[in-house]
Amino acid sequence: MLVSVAGSALCAHGGVCSVTPTALGGFDTSGFSYGIDVVGTIAYVADADSLKIIDVSDSTNPVLLGAIDTDATAYSVSVVGLIAYVADGLAGVRAIDVSDSADPVLLSVFDTPGEAVAIEVVGSIAYVADLESGLAMIDMSDPVNPALLGVYDSPGLAAGLSVVGTTVYIGDGAEGITILDAIDPANPVLLGAMDTPGFSSELIAVGTDLFVADFLSLLIVDVSDPALPVVSGSIATPGQLQAIDVVDGIAYVADGGSGMRVIGVSEPTTPTLLGVLNEPEGGAFDIQVVGDVAYLADNNHGLTVIDVQADVCLADMNGDCFLNFFDVSAFLSAFAAMDLAADFNDDGVFNFFDVSAFLSAFGAGCP
Repeated sequence: MLVSVAGSALCAHGGVCSVTPTALGGFDTSGFSYGIDVVGTIAYVADADSLKIIDVSDSTNPVLLGAIDTDATAYSVSVVGLIAYVADGLAGVRAIDVSDSADPVLLSVFDTPGEAVAIEVVGSIAYVADLESGLAMIDMSDPVNPALLGVYDSPGLAAGLSVVGTTVYIGDGAEGITILDAIDPANPVLLGAMDTPGFSSELIAVGTDLFVADFLSLLIVDVSDPALPVVSGSIATPGQLQAIDVVDGIAYVADGGSGMRVIGVSEPTTPTLLGVLNEPEGGAFDIQVVGDVAYLADNNHGLTVIDVQADVCLADMNGDCFLNFFDVSAFLSAFAAMDLAADFNDDGVFNFFDVSAFLSAFGAGCP
């Protein structure tokens, strides 16, 4: 899973108090869509029995470009350059040349020790969550001839991972999370671990925060000291949480049969629900956000493309989603200091027109 930057959450003034996710379009794949990686205008979907390549340049009308069958169950995909790497369950890892979207070509298959369910490729190394055997690291510098670099047998069922530098975070099922230093892939070293209340699957590290899909809740874990991870915040979800993408203080989660939920996490101790997209009879399994668009892999509906542009409350100067005297005070302080937060007409000049624009926004209230 790749981390993206969404323009909607970046503004000189105002706060994000709500998001109204709206389905734009979709493509009903023939299989069960478990994983997705979006590169440019192309979505690569791990679709159980195949890899689907879909043009999403028109969000309202995604178009299938090509596909290639897989031997087992394609759970996850990571695309680097012109090669798609697929975690293909009991068949291991497949390297596929996607330079011609209409005619993808299998380059190699590497049989991992267990069942490959998640993959992230960084540089020339494929990091694989291998359900029964933990973490497998594979040298993909020559994708035609992959070679095993090392394995770490984690105590639980490795269901997801996130790689930052040489640190690997593993969603280790009922055992919680496992944190490794993999600077030497042949000899990974345990840095820390933490048992979580649920079943930890996919996770994503952003700075010193680790966002964990922990069955029926999203956990935010402070990993500034990997030897002593601490839960700083959590929020319950109605469905079984499957996947997360985090963009500019907002977490977008694939919530199993409940669809997608948007959660504000800029204050990790108090995550806040911002919006929901319900998917009747859906099975949201993976998610990636690019700009103001979320791409949802749904194992019942295929690919769903969703508008997640934030509803910005311009006059909410202190970001508490309430308009009152404190916002007026914050505006006046910013105006006096010639802070860009008070340049309400974005002309680089601080004058009466900014005051007038702020008062208009204040009067309009929050969306």
